[in-house]
Amino acid sequence: LAEPSLETFIQLFNERTQMPGVTLKNCTWQSLYRVNVRMADKYSVGRVFIAGDAAHAHSIAGGLGMNTGIQDAYNLGWKLAAVLKKEAAPNLLNTYEEERLPIAAWTLNISSERQKMMADSVNKGADRGLQNIATKDNTQLNLNYRYSSLSVNLNNNANGLQAGDRAPDAELADGSWLFDLYRGTHFTVLAFDAEQDVADAINKRYAGKVKAWLIKGSKVINAFGIPNGLVVIRPDGYIGMITGPVDLDGVDGYLDMLVG
Repeated sequence: LAEPSLETFIQLFNERTQMPGVTLKNCTWQSLYRVNVRMADKYSVGRVFIAGDAAHAHSIAGGLGMNTGIQDAYNLGWKLAAVLKKEAAPNLLNTYEEERLPIAAWTLNISSERQKMMADSVNKGADRGLQNIATKDNTQLNLNYRYSSLSVNLNNNANGLQAGDRAPDAELADGSWLFDLYRGTHFTVLAFDAEQDVADAINKRYAGKVKAWLIKGSKVINAFGIPNGLVVIRPDGYIGMITGPVDLDGVDGYLDMLVG
């Protein structure tokens, strides 16, 4: 690419804005933007961890960088807290790289693809460069940790929601929302078609570290596709475990590993 110049910027500005009354002058600094695409091959060495831009760099197309970095930090944060409080074994920290490194690889691939789509649209004279890259992938709501060792399925719902998926939102009978229940640094357990003593036992055993709720209502059942059983939701909003039917011992074993 040719080095940028004030004349080039003036030409582009006039072509793109149709604002002939505006004059550009006194350009004190200018440079070419080059896309860097790279990622670390590991996210930790000993007691040192990296996240966000330190772990991956990619095209800005799609605007995926901020959410990817935030999710890196939240994923690592709740695990660090559990280990430092001696609630979980230090090997829990190994799941940070296990879960997040594949997400970084996906982000590099999809942002590079979107960059090419946008450049092709501009080069062809199309006026929908940005619109062409706006797809469902940009929300990142379809990303999951189904491959993680922390994702445990104890039900037969093979075609529905799985452990490792992002926990969905739905309106509760009282007008509140599931996201209100998840909000915070605690684990959440949703009990479908269970008795009150199941939720009470979990709340008593984990005293604020886990909050259990009985779930009723077709909206929530439809959102999860689970008529009965227990769903454990991690502090970062992802499903850690699904049982069916109600398996209190299984949930206790899972939670003891993480908040015991």
